[in-house]
Amino acid sequence: MVRFISCPYGPQITEILSYLPVPPEYQEDGYIDQANPVSGTQYEVLATTPNARIIGIGAVVTWTVQPTPLEIWIAIDGQTIRLYVDSPTNNTWYNARIYEQLSDVVGHPLSTGVMSEERTFLIEGRSIRIQAETTGGTTSRLRSRVKWERWP
Repeated sequence: MVRFISCPYGPQITEILSYLPVPPEYQEDGYIDQANPVSGTQYEVLATTPNARIIGIGAVVTWTVQPTPLEIWIAIDGQTIRLYVDSPTNNTWYNARIYEQLSDVVGHPLSTGVMSEERTFLIEGRSIRIQAETTGGTTSRLRSRVKWERWP
């Protein structure tokens, strides 16, 4: 909004008021490095957080007998989104991507591709929680990282 104020020399712009959205603040990564993860246990990567924007999520599992699957669970504003890879390659990072044409319940495949080049952020919401899980196999290490921002 622009405010005009009269003065002896004619109307002048004395102040310019504008609404600029407050940008989110970049936060320290959410991260887990779980030794000998228990099959079917969801490990918290990012605790329930209000007003968050998720930039990216990655996960990797180290195994001697292949687990099926490696999963990331996103709880957002009362909804749950499943991201997965059925047969993860040993010690390979997988990245989250949400496909518009797929059901959140059935799930979205994790990918080894770099996803951050295709978008500015993955998802945002009033309440977000992220967990990582692996099922079956013989695993020695489960790691996951979340890049995220928060509105003040």
